[in-house]
Amino acid sequence: MKLKEKLLVAAVVGLTSTSAMAATQSFTIDYANSFVNIFQDGQLCFGNCQVSASLATSLDGLSFDLEEGDGIEFDFIDFETVGRGLGGSQFNIEAQLAFTDPLASAGSTGSGGALTAFGYITGGELFWNDTMPLSVTADNGSVFSLGFEEGRGWLLDGNPDYTASATVTLDSVAPVPLPAGILLLGTALAGFGVARKRKAA
Repeated sequence: MKLKEKLLVAAVVGLTSTSAMAATQSFTIDYANSFVNIFQDGQLCFGNCQVSASLATSLDGLSFDLEEGDGIEFDFIDFETVGRGLGGSQFNIEAQLAFTDPLASAGSTGSGGALTAFGYITGGELFWNDTMPLSVTADNGSVFSLGFEEGRGWLLDGNPDYTASATVTLDSVAPVPLPAGILLLGTALAGFGVARKRKAA
């Protein structure tokens, strides 16, 4: 194989491999700038039926890689009973999930309620004011969908708490500069030009 052909093949391979790498996005949760706050909005209860909310501890240090079109679900908010009453309570909620890689954040406000029995959450509902999933554009231009779990149901699983999840789906990856591939392609084209001049001479 002649030198100019080798240069062209190397340029094409470089462009192809770099483009393939660009189809993947790494994500790292920014635990310090993520939050959830809950505000009690009344209860009908014998005793205390209020619940608390906190970020799932598994979020701290969580990172993952996604290809375009792929998604992942993970624990987001832990709900726990405050008292050991029998009845129900209502609450308002606000939450945000932040990322350091890529740099981005999104959140929403909502409302919900919980049915509790002697320290156990036996049912409840959670709804967000924004339509889920949220569309998020990161600082590097990548676009992903971020969904917070919502709905209602009975949670008769014998646990004193309940964990709501979040879902991230990668919609598109930002274009990545291809300096190495472009340099090789330019060198190959220059080689073709020199070869043509020599042939013409």
